[in-house]
Amino acid sequence: MVIVGIEQIVWVLSWLIAIHWSIVSFYVIFGSLGWILYRAPKSEKKAKNVEICIVSKACNNVKSALMQGIRHNATKFKEYRINVIVDEGSDLISELEKLTSIKMFKNVRLLVVPESFKCQAIAKGRAIEWFIQNHVEEDKWYAFIDDDNLILDDRFLYEIPHFEPNGHLAANAILFPRVGDSKTTFVADSLRYFDDLTIFRTCSGLLGRPYNGFHGELLLAKGKVLREVGFNRESITEDFAFARELLKRGYRTWQSATRVSILSPHSVKDLLKQRNRWYRGLIKDVWSGTLGVKLIAGIRILDWKVGIIGSWAFAPLWFFLPIPLEIKLFGLIGAVYYYIAYIYGAMRLKGFSRLKYIILLPIFSVIETIAPHLRVGNKKEFTVINK
Repeated sequence: MVIVGIEQIVWVLSWLIAIHWSIVSFYVIFGSLGWILYRAPKSEKKAKNVEICIVSKACNNVKSALMQGIRHNATKFKEYRINVIVDEGSDLISELEKLTSIKMFKNVRLLVVPESFKCQAIAKGRAIEWFIQNHVEEDKWYAFIDDDNLILDDRFLYEIPHFEPNGHLAANAILFPRVGDSKTTFVADSLRYFDDLTIFRTCSGLLGRPYNGFHGELLLAKGKVLREVGFNRESITEDFAFARELLKRGYRTWQSATRVSILSPHSVKDLLKQRNRWYRGLIKDVWSGTLGVKLIAGIRILDWKVGIIGSWAFAPLWFFLPIPLEIKLFGLIGAVYYYIAYIYGAMRLKGFSRLKYIILLPIFSVIETIAPHLRVGNKKEFTVINK
């Protein structure tokens, strides 16, 4: 009979923590290459053959965000068609019909996905696939955004004429969170902004290969690519799956300098549901990708789940663990990255909230690392959060 002592348990946990944080630090260093070396160039003229597509479930709990998104984007991009794509039977269809009939929003077109439309894709992916099959033209560009997204600048329109002749036919933008009903989720979302400036920028921008996937927020692609690749596959992380298929076909990408304001979830519960959906979708989709996707996105996703044992909140305790000092110091690179991201988010708040959330930094480690371990509905379920 083998008896495992406390020392053996501590030794095993110590090395698991060391491996986890070494992986995080590697990605921080890898991502810093894009942050340092990549900037998206642009042309002097902006593309005209572009349509913006707002894809929404159009249910009552996203009404405020959806209406704000339509007004902002339709006003900012008056020269461009704005397609609002919703499912038949959605709660807000009648209100959207009234909004799109107003002269002020003459560039907005409401498109309703019929219940009779059948394909492998679900939820948002199904709506996009219907749009591709029925409305996409090969020579046009399409920018897909979520219902809460506010495109903050038109840089992407000037980038298209530069990148298209070089064979780059798809892109993603930079996510920039804004406060909803929860300051906690806003600070937590700051990590998404930092990841866009680092790991996503290195892959989609510097390398021109979306090994870490795409966001659905300003997913930009030429009609030709959309018609060929499509969204007709079962996935609850359809944007990542689309990027995975781009890689299989050898398409090159770029990361746009355009920033897109995203509304942070209104509660920690919603944030956990959102992150859990991402994990469930990614862990399924990544294994159908290329070797590069498996190595870059796959290891990162697996490490996300393991991360629950190595909270950076307890970083000072690492120095008491039985592992070499140089490994501990290397692991601190990853921990410092998280600290800086969350401190940046806290500093965007006003007044006493800044100090409050800097003091509460350890809770963000808990939120991010427990999300993959939750059980939220059916594995195939697409979770819609309040906005």
